[in-house]
Amino acid sequence: MKTYKILAITEEGYDAGFRLAGCDVEMVKNEKDATFLLERYIEEKIYGIIIVDADLFYKIEDKKRRIFEESLLPSIIPLNLKTKGKRDAREYLREVVRRVLGYSIRIKE
Repeated sequence: MKTYKILAITEEGYDAGFRLAGCDVEMVKNEKDATFLLERYIEEKIYGIIIVDADLFYKIEDKKRRIFEESLLPSIIPLNLKTKGKRDAREYLREVVRRVLGYSIRIKE
């Protein structure tokens, strides 16, 4: 059975938590760098999950972003790392889980 790693693609300053959790990290400056890495790692298939800063991910050209969204291996998960002023954390987590699993969950208080 093959084991896959987890990769986080972030801007500088958002990498420490991922490193502490044991994830590989690639820091980028813009969505072009993120696109290059996503294309590369989708081909290599060494990662099972790739977490991408949502601010970067949603700036990627629509056609390429749809290809990334439809990838099963690795699963590409845009994650809102800059939560200040954004929506409720529970709602955001519920949305991410729904996208990854294909159905919604209830988060207990």
